[in-house]
Amino acid sequence: MTFRSPIHEFELANPLYVGATVTFYVADANGLKTAEAATLYAGPTTATTASNPQVLDLDGKLAAPVYHEVAVIAEVTGPNVASHDTGVIEPRAKWREDWATATYYYSGDSFRDAATRAIYIAKVDFLSQATVAADLASDFIELLFNPVPNITVSTSDPSGGIDGDIWFKVPA
Repeated sequence: MTFRSPIHEFELANPLYVGATVTFYVADANGLKTAEAATLYAGPTTATTASNPQVLDLDGKLAAPVYHEVAVIAEVTGPNVASHDTGVIEPRAKWREDWATATYYYSGDSFRDAATRAIYIAKVDFLSQATVAADLASDFIELLFNPVPNITVSTSDPSGGIDGDIWFKVPA
């Protein structure tokens, strides 16, 4: 399931935005507004879409919560304010399955290295390089969990003490 983020920027009343129209555009990998209108949703999991653009109510806010799945830039036009962009609004961090090269990851996204089964988290927004190791070396990601596949289990005490307990030897 894809996670959706609510758009918080227009939840609070703003008298300058009364009756303004807000159009949400998809942001590209460089954080620039594209010409593509983003798909908006009426809820965090529903298939019901919300209109794009949105017209702000008599308090200058969204009439109902609106959710998105991709990074967007909001363009505001209205009777009381000059047209402007609000900037990039990013979706919340999410599980991205197996890492892939040349893929844009957002700060907080997590993924698995298919080869090692290790779990990583993105520290910054970045476009993945040729390998997970390259992203790690560039300080784009951080290791969260590394399963150790070569653990040795024994009931013999390696220090020569009493046998019978379970001992784990983890490779260095």
